[in-house]
Amino acid sequence: MTTATAIDPYATLGVPRTASAEEIERAFRERAMAEHPDRGGDTARMAELNAARETLAATAAAFTDNKLDAIKRLVAGKPAQEIMRIRDEIRGHIKSFEQRAPNGIPGGPLNSPLLARRRRELEYLNWLLA
Repeated sequence: MTTATAIDPYATLGVPRTASAEEIERAFRERAMAEHPDRGGDTARMAELNAARETLAATAAAFTDNKLDAIKRLVAGKPAQEIMRIRDEIRGHIKSFEQRAPNGIPGGPLNSPLLARRRRELEYLNWLLA
């Protein structure tokens, strides 16, 4: 019985978790040129590169919201511990907002664009730290 090992698509392409779609594509193309079977590369390695590219392209598409630009700039290049601190701060903002807001009011505070943006930022940071 063979066991499939999880391959880190970021490591496969050699990009950081904060890489943009353009950086992911550039890294894929560079590695594909070197690893392509027509150029003497390995078919299995090329399959890994393709899988990593597809995985990261889907992930990048999920977070290509212009409203996330500010949080992306804020955490770019920061160590994980600092990103965790920022994430915890956002969690606190959300919790505080939810405790003050009355529930169930259509269009009320719990449905505000600000709260929605903060939740989306939290989702992004959780993904970034995963």
